[in-house]
Amino acid sequence: ALWLGMLGGLLARFLLAKRYRTPLGALLTLAVGATLVFGLYTILGADLSDSAIEVPTMMFGLGAVGLAREPRGVIYDMVNRQRLRQLHDQEAARERALAAAAETAEVSA
Repeated sequence: ALWLGMLGGLLARFLLAKRYRTPLGALLTLAVGATLVFGLYTILGADLSDSAIEVPTMMFGLGAVGLAREPRGVIYDMVNRQRLRQLHDQEAARERALAAAAETAEVSA
C-alpha cells in the first residue's frame, strides 16, 4: 500500500508539473521507473554465491577470444571501423555527386 501511495503521488506530481502532455506519458514514465527499481531490487537480492565464482574465468576467456580476433586490441578495432564507415560515406557521396553531374550533362545535351 505504501508503494501504491508513493507511485500515485509521483504520478500526480508529474501531471501537475505539466512535464508530460498526456497522462499516458506520465504513467509510462512511472511504469518504467517502477520496473527499473523492481529489477534492481531483484538483482541486488539474488544469491550468487556459487555461480559468481565462474565470472572472472569467463571474462578472461572472452578477453582471450577478443584478443585472438584482433591482436591490436579493441580500441584499434573501434577506430578502424569508424574510419571504414567514414570512407564508405565519402565514397557514397562522391558517387552521388558523379551521378548528378552525369544526369545534368545528359539533360543539357
